[in-house]
Order: sequence, then C-alpha cells, then structure tokens
Amino acid sequence: MIGEIGSSTIMSRTGSRYGAQSLLTLLAIAMLAGTNLAHAAPAAAAPAWAGVWRGTVGTAAVRVCLQHDDYQDIGAYYYLRHLTIISLGKLGEQPVWTEAPNSDRAAKGPLWRLTTITNTHLQGSWSAGTQTLPITLDRVALAKADAEDSGTTCGNPAFSLPRFTKPILVRKPATLNGIIYTRILVDPGRQFEQSGTETFQLRGTTPAMRRVNAALYATVPTGPENATYFTCSMAALGQNGLDGDDSSTLKPLILMKNWMVSEDDEENDCGGAHPNSDVRYATWDLRSGAQINLYDWFTTAALTQTINDRGSKNAYVTVAFRPAFKHLIDVAYSRDDPECRDTLAEADAWDPRLTEAGIAFTPELPHVAQACEEDALVSFAQLTPFLNTTGRAQIAAFRKELSPSRRK
Repeated sequence: MIGEIGSSTIMSRTGSRYGAQSLLTLLAIAMLAGTNLAHAAPAAAAPAWAGVWRGTVGTAAVRVCLQHDDYQDIGAYYYLRHLTIISLGKLGEQPVWTEAPNSDRAAKGPLWRLTTITNTHLQGSWSAGTQTLPITLDRVALAKADAEDSGTTCGNPAFSLPRFTKPILVRKPATLNGIIYTRILVDPGRQFEQSGTETFQLRGTTPAMRRVNAALYATVPTGPENATYFTCSMAALGQNGLDGDDSSTLKPLILMKNWMVSEDDEENDCGGAHPNSDVRYATWDLRSGAQINLYDWFTTAALTQTINDRGSKNAYVTVAFRPAFKHLIDVAYSRDDPECRDTLAEADAWDPRLTEAGIAFTPELPHVAQACEEDALVSFAQLTPFLNTTGRAQIAAFRKELSPSRRK
C-alpha cells in the first residue's frame, strides 16, 4: 500500500476473479496436461484408507475420496450415473463412515463399513435399514504435490474430474435502450445445479466489437481448467467434503452506440468461513473496444494511483484520494446511520462506475459490513473541477450520446 495522502488511502484490485481459487485452477491445468500424475500411497502419517478410490457400491460405479486430518476425517463420493456429491463423515476411531455427517442421525446412516484396507484396495459394505450392498474400491492416482497444491485429498482433481461435463450454452435475445444484444446462459449440468454463469454478446464485427465480445465471453468455461464453479467445488470438497457453488451474472447496465457499463454479480460458497458475494462494474469505450479505468480521468488534485506487482496476474492499483475529493464521496454516500458511516471510514477500496447522472463510487467492505455497500453518486457538475482534459472530453462525449430524456 502506498503512503497515506491527506486522510484517505483507497485500494482497487484487479486480477483473478476468485482469488485463492486460481491455485486450484493451476492444479487442474497440471492434471489435465497429464504430466504430473503419480500413483503414490498416502503420506506416512495418513491411514491406508486415505485417498481417492474408484469401484462399485453394489453394481453401481462410484468415485470416492477419504481424507485424513488431525482435527476431522471427511469424505465424499458420487455415483457416475448422476455425479451428485454425497458427503461422508467418519464415526469414531473405527473405519465406519456415515452419509449424514454432523447431524443427529449420523449413526443411523446410511453407513459404510470398511473391512479390508490396503494401500491399493478397499472392501466393505454399505447399509441402510435392512438393505446391504458390497463395496469394492481401487486406489486412483493423485496429482503430484507441488508448491501450490493444497495437499487435500477430496480437493484433488483426481476425485472431481469425472464430474465435469461439457456445459450447455443457451442464447436468448435481449434489448436495452433499443439496442439488441444476446444473453448467454451457461448450464454446467445438474450435478452443479446451484451454480451457473451468465454473460452476453453485442452485435457487430468491427475489431473493437470483437475485442469487447472476447472479454465478455471469457467467463464461459471451455473445460475444467477455467470453469470457476468446478474449481470452487474442489475447494469446498477439500475443506469440508461438501460441494461448493459458484454463480456469476454479467449484464449491461448502460448500452449505447459508443458506450457501455456492465455489472458482474458474483456469489460463491467454496468452503470458507462464509459465502462470498461481490459486484464489480466496468465502463467500456465501444469505439476502441477498451475497458476504461475511470480514475484515469482525474487530476492529482483528486487522487493518485500506484500500480503494484506490475506485469503480474495479481497486479492491483492503489488509489489515494485527496481530502477534498474524498469529502465529495462522503457527503454523497446514501446511508445516514452512524454504524455504516463509521464502517465507511474503514473501506479500503471504492469501485467507480459511470452513470447517466455522474460517477457512482461503491465501497468494498468486509463481509460482516456488506449491508453498508451502497453507492455514493457524485454529479458531473461536482466532478468537473477534478477532471483532467481526457476526463472532461470523455464525459462530454458520453453525455452527448444520452437522449435528452435520460440526461440528468
């Protein structure tokens, strides 16, 4: 972080959309490349049953993960015919697993009882009520551990890769401000029924429009290595043996001939302490096909910017507001309750977006304070003294394109 200027230092980050999930994405890529596979037995401290397994419950094909941790033994499995995760939890010290972990009916099952355990083979029985089925499992090769491997068994791609199926894309026409575009809905399959992705495409074949559409299409997965719902699922499985869920909706808020403002609304639960939600905005110049950094429109009387980790995928910009400019934002913030006002002082980043009436600044706050994430809308007239030559010209061009009824 750069040193504080005046009274406010605000950070804006760019890079990976899902932070820690990028590590799992890298691991998935390594697995898919087929160069880092090793058929190794569990670590010396781990019991022989720990690992990824394939085989049958009765006559039905399954894939299973059993993970040993000092604080908790967890597991999961799925039938290859429907690919839906069923969680497992170990009961006591014996190799008995329940399909109702962390519940008051855990001991009632259904239950797995392992009777033959070697480094390469498991045998036992599945029981529910009066029904009993044989279990036969053989070990599956894991990804070779490296510096970025979380080390979890249930989070290893060897367990989850068979769950990935080619997503189905559904295209629907839509209109905003009289301009036609195409919504793209990504269905990842019923095994990921709580997840999904939506984006859109604009009409046009100019080089600028192709650049915009390529950026908008980047959220559409082409395989498990860039399907965020898949890497989220692996992260959650490694944490607690439960499936994760991840959804994102990318849509236009303002759409004109030469300008667009998009909103990316993301929600996920990938096994952390709590679910995550995030809304990001982007302003696009459709004449050039470029995404605009609105902070570039301001003079140093308003703010300064520093690019940290320049050239890396985790690069982020530190933006320091000058007191007079920060005062405009504080006054424009829409919440009057003291609790949110106090929380506002702790915001370490503001996400700006172009609106028909000015620029809205949205604070990025901790999870517990996200209810206070409301816009501070600063009008064009208030912004004018802080705009550089480029900013004034760009805003004039934007406002000229607005219809008279939409100018504010």
